[in-house]
Parts: sequence; C-alpha cells; structure tokens
Amino acid sequence: MAEIAAEVPGIDAAVVAEVFDLTAREMRVAGVIDFDDQKLRALSLLDRPGIGARVESLWDEVVVDEFQD
Repeated sequence: MAEIAAEVPGIDAAVVAEVFDLTAREMRVAGVIDFDDQKLRALSLLDRPGIGARVESLWDEVVVDEFQD
C-alpha cells in the first residue's frame, strides 16, 4: 500500500497504511472477506490433500465470472 501511496502526490503513506490496517481488522471482526480473498482461499483449498484431485476429477473446465456490480 505504501508503494501506491508514494506514487500519488498529496497522499500520506502512513494514512493509507492505517486505513488499510483498520479495514482489514474490521473485516476480520465482521467475518467477511473481499473478492480477492475469495479467489485466494479457493486456490488454497485446491492445494489441500485430496481436494484438488477430487475437483479435477469432477470437471474438465471451470468458468470464473468476475463480473462485479
């Protein structure tokens, strides 16, 4: 996040980092995840013993629709 803030004039990297940390903490407390976390968690499930092989045996292809409102 600091790298992004450093590229934008007038943006304080410390403020960006604080907002990011607060948002992440509130999301954990609320038990919610964002779209990127959904994708990462799905991929990590495929690495678990037996799960990746089972999914591969069920489908030849998987279509992911990333349309967001």
